[in-house]
Amino acid sequence: MFCSKCGAQISEGAAFCSACGASAAQTQPPAYTYGQPYGGAPYSNVSYRQKSTGLAVLLGILFPGAGHLYAGKIVRGIVFIVAFFSLSVLTYVGWWFLLSGFDGSVPFTFTTGIIVFTVVMAIVILVIWVYQLIDAYNVTKRFNAELMATGREPW
Repeated sequence: MFCSKCGAQISEGAAFCSACGASAAQTQPPAYTYGQPYGGAPYSNVSYRQKSTGLAVLLGILFPGAGHLYAGKIVRGIVFIVAFFSLSVLTYVGWWFLLSGFDGSVPFTFTTGIIVFTVVMAIVILVIWVYQLIDAYNVTKRFNAELMATGREPW
C-alpha cells in the first residue's frame, strides 16, 4: 500500500505513513454536486415554456394583433387590432361616400378618386399587416431569449 500524500510505501494495517505522518486511511474525494444551470431561477420551482415564433406569426396572419396577444404584449396587440380594423372600417366608409357621390344618389361609377383611395388604403393596411407579423416574430424571439437568460417571463 502507498501513502496518498507522499507516495511512500507503508505496511498493511498501519494507521499513519512512516515517511510523512499522514493518515493511511483511504479517503474518497467529495462527490461533485451539480449546481443550478446558468441562467436558471435558483429560488423558483416554476418553469415557463417558450413561445413558438411560428404560431405567433400564424396567429398574426389569421387575426392581426393575435400574435402579440399570444406573446404576452397585450397592449401592443390591442393597438394593432384597433388600427387594422379601424382602417378597414374607414375604407368601407370612404367607399360608401365616394360611391354615393356625397348627395345620397348612388351612381356606382368608378372614378379616379375611388381608385386612388382604394390603392392608398390597401397599401396602408398591407404595411400595417406585414409590420405586425414581423413585430410578433421579434417580440416572441425576445420573450424566449429573456426566458432563457433569466428563467422567468420578461413581461
